[in-house]
Amino acid sequence: MAELFQEGEALVVPYDERAVRDALRRLAADEELRRSLAAGGRRAAERLSWERVTDLQEEIYREAITRTRAAPSG
Repeated sequence: MAELFQEGEALVVPYDERAVRDALRRLAADEELRRSLAAGGRRAAERLSWERVTDLQEEIYREAITRTRAAPSG
């Protein structure tokens, strides 16, 4: 879902325990970053409707199904 956000709208980190922990520490320590991301989150919410988000999620699922069907079975 990271591709839904524009610069400054979200703090995107790898799906990794250390990366998430470091990002949370950074947020806790940096008030300006929290303010900036809060404003960015509001911009993203204004731009993205639930319909748009669900359309994108369905697209991801369709792609995954297509890849699964195309993969050779063992």
